Amino acid sequence: MFMNKVFMNVFIVQLKLLNIGCHVTSLFIGCMLYANDIILICPSVDGQQQMLNKCSELSTYLLLSFNVNKSHHIAVRKMHNYVIKPMTLCGNYVEWYDSIKYLSVYLQRGNHVKLEINPIRS
Repeated sequence: MFMNKVFMNVFIVQLKLLNIGCHVTSLFIGCMLYANDIILICPSVDGQQQMLNKCSELSTYLLLSFNVNKSHHIAVRKMHNYVIKPMTLCGNYVEWYDSIKYLSVYLQRGNHVKLEINPIRS
């Protein structure tokens, strides 16, 4: 358990050093982690790819792997209607989706970030 926390902290520190993810005032929120899941948040596609490249680099260095089949992209705001070039993680393409599920919360592509807590009830 301790080793996982150390590895995850390495990802946070290295992604923050890129200085390209999202920030609220001076607080870096370009990545959020829960257990062994990582969410990368970036206002640009090129920046997002740079963050993915850093994750690929770190995973090689730390002898970790990403499951690209469980990795997803979603675009919101200005980018939601554009056809966006494919992105790669560890040499594999990561698909773009209209909605994704994370920790029982659904995020939907659109002009605004839309969260749906329990789609079964709606």
